[in-house]
Amino acid sequence: MFLKVRDRAIILTSFLGGLRVAEIASLTMGDVVNPDGSIKNEIRLSAAQTKGKYPRTVFVSQRLQVELANYLTTRQLC
Repeated sequence: MFLKVRDRAIILTSFLGGLRVAEIASLTMGDVVNPDGSIKNEIRLSAAQTKGKYPRTVFVSQRLQVELANYLTTRQLC
């Protein structure tokens, strides 16, 4: 079950957030999660994380926030 939830979160991060594979792979917990454990409303990608070497901000929709939060709950159980 863990892999299905993880894979869903990765695919939806690409589709709903518009991130490329390399950008998703370079994300850290601090990029996505606030110190209080909630999902951030926006993800700030550094120039090193993007294809064009320009920093950018990705806005996280409510639907994507729910999916990422769901993944994080299963991740913590393992």
